Amino acid sequence: MKNQWLKECGLILKIGIPITIAQLLNISMSFVDTVMTGNYSAEALAAVSGSHNLIIPFQVFGVAVIGAAQAIIAQYVGSGRTRNEIGRVVVHSATIGISFSILLILLTRFASLGLPFFGFEQQVIDLADDYLFAFSWGLPATMIFIAFAGFYAGISKPIVTMFTSIIMLSVNIIGNYTLIFGNFGFPELGAEGAGWTSTLAAWSGTIGIILVSVIHREVRRFNPFKMKVLFDTNLFGHILKIGIPSGFSSVFEVSMFAVFSLLMGRFGVKVLAGSQIALNCASFVFMIPLGLSFAITTVVGLHIGRQDYREARFAGLSGYSVNFLFNIFSATVLVVFSARIAGIYTNDPELIGIASTLLIYAGIFQLSDGAQVAGLGVLRGYKDTKIPMISNLISYWGIGMTLGYFLGFILDYRAEGMWIGIIIGLSVAAVLHGIRFYVVSNRTINNPF
Repeated sequence: MKNQWLKECGLILKIGIPITIAQLLNISMSFVDTVMTGNYSAEALAAVSGSHNLIIPFQVFGVAVIGAAQAIIAQYVGSGRTRNEIGRVVVHSATIGISFSILLILLTRFASLGLPFFGFEQQVIDLADDYLFAFSWGLPATMIFIAFAGFYAGISKPIVTMFTSIIMLSVNIIGNYTLIFGNFGFPELGAEGAGWTSTLAAWSGTIGIILVSVIHREVRRFNPFKMKVLFDTNLFGHILKIGIPSGFSSVFEVSMFAVFSLLMGRFGVKVLAGSQIALNCASFVFMIPLGLSFAITTVVGLHIGRQDYREARFAGLSGYSVNFLFNIFSATVLVVFSARIAGIYTNDPELIGIASTLLIYAGIFQLSDGAQVAGLGVLRGYKDTKIPMISNLISYWGIGMTLGYFLGFILDYRAEGMWIGIIIGLSVAAVLHGIRFYVVSNRTINNPF
């Protein structure tokens, strides 16, 4: 039993560490955008951040939908399906992504119309229009990249995604420095420059990951470009059946945190700033359990494909344990070093006090959030996404936000009450996903597919 646990945990880490690094590199691009536009002008920063808040729920939905192909690919690999069949999943998920990106491009043309409702000035709205126009041309590349990232995760070779993410971050840093500020003889474009840089970074990563797919000896056998692809409506339906609930689950979470941040503003500027510091740290640290959850999906999916249902359940339990160990570590760091972490963001003693208190809640938050995302990863491996979607809706909005508002505003526990509500909501999600895992794993063992 111990040797089997070590084997499953080792496989999860082997797949999960490159995925986690890629996730950290991707979130670093948003950090670079924020820092560089903030150093350019407050208006540019407001335009970029405001645009992201408007478009990100829709983008996250699309990414989650096509990312669901990872579970299909993992099960195909486990069951010994032909290389052409695996390649066709990549092509079909990329096709769905490109189609959705066209809708997103159209949305960006009108997205800035929502900014006046949040009090943005016309100057900022004009900059947002320029940014969104430039940013939108990278959306097809982003969706193609996610399709191939799911492919590499599904065949247990995510290191390809990690290296292409390094290329994307490099382009993002150099491009922002060049186009935002007008260096190396290029025009000074400000917020628009950040948009074109995002597009360049997306296409550089996509071209890179496609080139690897064409020339790399070990992955070339899965290459979808060497075969005649016949579009299959059943395969499209299969991907969408798994992906759409995953997309809504992601939207529920993103929208919850967006509203959470907006409500924090009612407690004053410094409380809002302190909460954003805590949330920023929690989001960055969350990339570790998130990356591991994708690895859990692959390992569980491989066992399901082989019809090793008891091993699939054991892999899921192993994934939970690995995730829990990392969550304990990250929670401890956030709690023990809360004041020092807050001091990195600001030298205002009052703000440090507020942020360090909320960072303690962010540490506790890691345990709940890590557990629920581990559960989602396990259930994705079973291609079970509909019930988790309903569980997330109930947990995030029915319990988390409702209880947070009650504690924060009705009982006047303010920011701490809001954080407690969110933590309880995430904890409920973790419990519900755990129960669902128990039900689904028992069902597959007792009544195989």
